[in-house]
Formats: sequence, structure tokens, C-alpha cells
Amino acid sequence: IYGTYKGQRLELLSGESTIWDSWQKKHPYSKYACEFVEARRGLTPRATMLALLHTVTSRITVPGMTDLGGLPKRETIFGIATDGMSKAYPISKLHPGVQFRDRVANVELLLEYDGDAKYLSAIRNDTGASIIVEKHWWLGWKEFHTDTEIWQNATDKQVQDTSSVLQA
Repeated sequence: IYGTYKGQRLELLSGESTIWDSWQKKHPYSKYACEFVEARRGLTPRATMLALLHTVTSRITVPGMTDLGGLPKRETIFGIATDGMSKAYPISKLHPGVQFRDRVANVELLLEYDGDAKYLSAIRNDTGASIIVEKHWWLGWKEFHTDTEIWQNATDKQVQDTSSVLQA
């Protein structure tokens, strides 16, 4: 909006919504920050504001410009966009702890869903590099990725022996 990079397309950085145990397994030397106890409090308690926000957002949908067919509007999905293509992975179709292969555009991926952390990770098979995975409701993802493919047939692509996949 303002500043040196106004009007430029910025690089998307990866983020991860997870639980502490899962994060610490991947990053054992991490430290965490706690809420500042002396921070100024608002007029309404935080828990009340979050409950209100959840109530409102689960009932109201602002009209968009995109047909939201294919999945329920508030289905939680993991979205991957690469090489001009995008794919949505509905959380309801994923199985915790099972790795599977999939392709988005011309990129073959190895994916794994962590059910405790509710997070899907994706790695390129050719380079081993991590791919950015975004967690959204279907209505939010589809509005910006109108030609998204919806991932299907999870059980056909799952690999039960994950150790052999990691060595491949």
C-alpha cells in the first residue's frame, strides 16, 4: 500500500499453522514468545471477540465473482499453486500420517498430512524443495484460483510404507 515496494508483486513466503509438538520435532532449537502479561486489555475479552468472529464468519458469505461449486463453501482446504496451475486438497479427504504422490502442473510432489497439527506439507520430487501450501476455506481459495482442480481419490494414491517413499 505504501513504501518502497508499492505496486510490486512480492514473493509469497511460507507459513505454517501447527501445534508446538509438531513444530518442535522439525525445529528442535526453536524458542517461542508468550503474550505480554502487562499488555493493555480491550473492552471486550479476547475469547469473546474470537467467539463472535467465528459466529459471524460461519454464517455470512460476502458475494464474490466466482462459482463456488465443487466443495462446500467452508470446507477447509490446502491449496497449492505452481507453474500457473492450482489444486485444492480438501481436509476431509486426507488421511493423517500417510504420504502420497501427486502432480500439480508439471511438478510431481510428495505430500503428507499431519492430522494432529492439521497441516499438509509438500516437497518437490525432483529437487526435494518444499512447496508453499496455503490453508483456506474453499470460498477464499476458489475466489483467487478460479481454475483450481480439486484433488480426488486419496486412497488410490496413498503409500502405506512411508519409509520406502522417503528413500525413493
